[in-house]
Amino acid sequence: MSEVGSSLELSDTQREEVRLMLEKYSGKKTTQHVQQQIQADDRQHDPDPLETARPGETVEWSELTSKTRRYSFVRETRALFVPLILDQIQIDMEQLNELIEGTGMDITSQNKSLTVCSVVQADPIRVFQIQSKTIKDKIVIETIRYIV
Repeated sequence: MSEVGSSLELSDTQREEVRLMLEKYSGKKTTQHVQQQIQADDRQHDPDPLETARPGETVEWSELTSKTRRYSFVRETRALFVPLILDQIQIDMEQLNELIEGTGMDITSQNKSLTVCSVVQADPIRVFQIQSKTIKDKIVIETIRYIV
């Protein structure tokens, strides 16, 4: 090698110093690691019960967390049925069926205490249940459930 070429070669310690300096100023690995850590912490503090549920498992509306708002089906059904649950509003079966049809669900079985609906294109939710009790000729919705 020429005199110029030999002076351009770096020693092992110099190469390691350059790597550390590049790593320090690039920040790419650090930000990726920080983002992954934040996501892992977020999953632990605010888990999505619909995401963590095993197939066939039931999730009550009261067990839902803020993360479930990303599902449009959950937002829509909670907006329709939770006020009826909390205020114990009495409705008849026809009104209930209209609410269900308005959300695009199909009723698979229905009696005065339980209405089971099949849900299409609302992953991860497959089945929606409405539990009710009868008061005179009307019903009061007690709870709603999501089955994944």
